[in-house]
Amino acid sequence: MAQTKNHLKSIATRTIQEKGVNGLSFRDLAAEANIKSSSVHYYFPQKADLIYEVTKEYTDAFFQALHKIDQLSKHSVERLDALLDLYKKNLPGRFCLCGMLAAESNQLDNKTKDLLSRFFVKTQKWLREVIEDLPSNGATPAGLSSVLLSSLEGALLMDGVKGKEKYLTEVQKFIRGLV
Repeated sequence: MAQTKNHLKSIATRTIQEKGVNGLSFRDLAAEANIKSSSVHYYFPQKADLIYEVTKEYTDAFFQALHKIDQLSKHSVERLDALLDLYKKNLPGRFCLCGMLAAESNQLDNKTKDLLSRFFVKTQKWLREVIEDLPSNGATPAGLSSVLLSSLEGALLMDGVKGKEKYLTEVQKFIRGLV
């Protein structure tokens, strides 16, 4: 039972990353999982329940990865490079789940919107803490962390169009120029 539920969440995560919320249907999910559509509703009574669960799982995994980055390195640029690698793992063809959901947030319930908000706030906080160790270039850590987070999300979207790391590479060059 848990295996089927996890399989459905995996398919849903990939589908949202590739096609967005509108590309996710219980019928298609059931077909890919080779189960009846009613079985999907057994695990997730509403689409909102499924979206919340995959978002929760994604954000938990993302912050576990950031924690691991913090344990492996204390050097700011190395930590930022490792964050960039997390974004690059989505290519080709996928986007940050939270970025995709943010683009379609008008279709989400408040519970999932709150979770997305916490994802971006917590990611920006992590970035701010990493940036505080860098030499000041006139920008505040709060401002620069906002710019970097927006740049990472936007670069991933733009690179996803062609499946190449052109914009993420430019973000990486910018990061390395901070030191």
